[in-house]
Amino acid sequence: DEMRIRVIVRKRPMSRSESSAAERGEETDVVQPLDHGGYGRVLVHQPRTRLDLTREVETIGFAFDGVFDERSDNRGIYDRSVRGLIPG
Repeated sequence: DEMRIRVIVRKRPMSRSESSAAERGEETDVVQPLDHGGYGRVLVHQPRTRLDLTREVETIGFAFDGVFDERSDNRGIYDRSVRGLIPG
């Protein structure tokens, strides 16, 4: 377990243009990070149009060792993910 590779992800904040488009209803924030303490999941919501032109949202989940949202800062991520790996 000591040599295990850990995968940590952080959702980036939406850009100004993405945020503006979302406010106008032209774009949707499709990434939802879920932090469960010792592990995390990211849900990706993919809007789709079916052949009969009905709209639906397909949700796909991905699991990671750690997940941080767009409000997380580098210090917090370091403290929770890296600090324990460095001796001393």
